[in-house]
Amino acid sequence: MDKLQYDSFYKFLVSLGIVLITLPIFVLLYILNADYILISQNDYNNLSAISLQSIKTHEHILHLIHTIVPIISIPLILLGSILIIIGCYKWYGIQKELDQQIKSDTITKKINATQLNASESTAKAYKELTSEQESASQVSTEKVVRYMEVEDKCFNHFLPKLSRRYHLKQNLLIGNVEYDIVGISKRNYTDLIFEIKYWIILPTDARLNQLFSHINCLGENYKRTTDHDFEYVIVVVTPKSQKERIQGKVEAFYSTNIHNISEKVNFEFFAEEEL
Repeated sequence: MDKLQYDSFYKFLVSLGIVLITLPIFVLLYILNADYILISQNDYNNLSAISLQSIKTHEHILHLIHTIVPIISIPLILLGSILIIIGCYKWYGIQKELDQQIKSDTITKKINATQLNASESTAKAYKELTSEQESASQVSTEKVVRYMEVEDKCFNHFLPKLSRRYHLKQNLLIGNVEYDIVGISKRNYTDLIFEIKYWIILPTDARLNQLFSHINCLGENYKRTTDHDFEYVIVVVTPKSQKERIQGKVEAFYSTNIHNISEKVNFEFFAEEEL
């Protein structure tokens, strides 16, 4: 754990559990190690009434302690153990979240990236949609929201599948270039650069040219800024009725223009109804 998070209610539970376990143990140790004064029967008989009453009171208290402590020790130790287990379990959950946030920040800094905030992510989606439309007036708020939903669904799809091998980060600014998703490798220096497209109709050759030109720019900037090797992952989301036609068009276009792409390209095609 990089930075321990102590101040929480669960820390109190752990502390209380330790107190409950150690309290009866210390009481028993105190009794066993107590200094007892031995006197003769003659001296005992010569004690005053007040002294005799004090001794009897002390004996009564010791008798109660010897009777009660063994009875309450087991419940106290059990309760203390339960509190420690619950506190540690919950505390670990909080600590794990903190560690993940620290790790996320460290990874982002490692590739000189900045996480886009909500408004910047919205502006990014609007810009991507505008670049594919004939005019900005064709880009409605509903289209932007839907486009962002598709990107989020793609991220949530890949995150559990790739989390063992990659740290996945969404909506990053690296240098002056924006990225949909970047997967930073945990095992080597071959990262993944994701470009997500949401097409509801068959893309034109001009749009496909624009796509491959754009990913080349993404790759050149990534290599220059991070000095990491990488592969492209082009994710195309379409209506189910258009998936086969669009997939065929994209793959055919890529096969005839593969010489224009500097790095390996992987394709993922999804019907939006299945995400």
